[in-house]
Amino acid sequence: MNGLKIAVPLLVALSVALGPAFLPGAPQQALAAQAQPDPSAAPPKAEPSVKPAEPDPPAKPTTAGKPTPAKPAKAARRKPAKLAKRKPGKAVKRKPAKRAQGKRVKAAKHKLAKRAKPRKLARPATKRSAKRGRKSAANSIAGGRFLLCRQDSAIRVHGQGRTYLVNNNNFMGLAECLSGSAHAPAFRVARSGATSTGPDSDAFPDIYTGCSWGRCSPGAKLPTRVSDLGNPVTTWDTTENAGGLWAATYDMWFDAKPIRTGQADAEMMIWLNVRGLYSAAGEGWPVVRIDGALWYVLTWITGNGHQQWRYVQFRKYTPRWNVTGLSLKPFYQYMENQGWITPSWYALNVEAGFEIWSGGTGLATTAFSAT
Repeated sequence: MNGLKIAVPLLVALSVALGPAFLPGAPQQALAAQAQPDPSAAPPKAEPSVKPAEPDPPAKPTTAGKPTPAKPAKAARRKPAKLAKRKPGKAVKRKPAKRAQGKRVKAAKHKLAKRAKPRKLARPATKRSAKRGRKSAANSIAGGRFLLCRQDSAIRVHGQGRTYLVNNNNFMGLAECLSGSAHAPAFRVARSGATSTGPDSDAFPDIYTGCSWGRCSPGAKLPTRVSDLGNPVTTWDTTENAGGLWAATYDMWFDAKPIRTGQADAEMMIWLNVRGLYSAAGEGWPVVRIDGALWYVLTWITGNGHQQWRYVQFRKYTPRWNVTGLSLKPFYQYMENQGWITPSWYALNVEAGFEIWSGGTGLATTAFSAT
């Protein structure tokens, strides 16, 4: 035991002299524990000194470096976007859009103006008061026969010592031709391009005596003051074998002055027959007895965007294709009694024709007179 106690100090001295490199494994750790017995300075806590060499911190620039490629990407999106909005926008979008929009707005206003009328059916005079369209078709007269295809053109016809005017009143400018003879107060709708499905009609081909929009039939007594009319009578025979939407009707105009052109202040229509249009009975129109016959009657104020006038419609309770010696006085006297016109006003004309919404080819006036 004494020898062992002596040997241990010798080994310790020898290890100090030679250094710890010659002592393997556990003895070295044991000696280090004797030389540094303080737990706060233990070798395991000194190991984190190698952390600066860890590869994790260099990876942080990779995460922080993501915005660097994102900047060019944003710039690439912005530049093309600006070019696409400015250059095509000025050259393609703005200039043509203004011109096209102007046309659409005008057309839209025109359509709204027509449908804003308080009445369900449009008056031909509404269209006649507008500017006339281009004359795209020609008229022909040969051997006393005529063919009127020009818009709003008219021709004189003769019968029973009187002269009347046949008027191709296709106010919407659609294709329409009237045929007939200059030696008979008659005409036939040889062609109709009317296609309306709305509240307004497309044409009113007619025959008349008196004055209408600057045209007066030779030798006519009209315009005449209502109080001086006496008892005018009329005869009208028709052929109505035609499809579509239309009405066979008289049309008379009244005004406070004896005008020969322009819009009058009151209109009276006498519908003898109708095809495909709304029913007066279904609409609940009042029924009156005029000159011994039953008629539906209704009135309202209508207009053309520039002027308003009173419109009165008498519709035959039992439809007819012809009338003989129809007295007109009871009708305008009914208007007088209602205060819609006065005896001091003037009757401007007596017209008989077909108000056409669609179809109408084949409609014909075979005889007409107004005295």
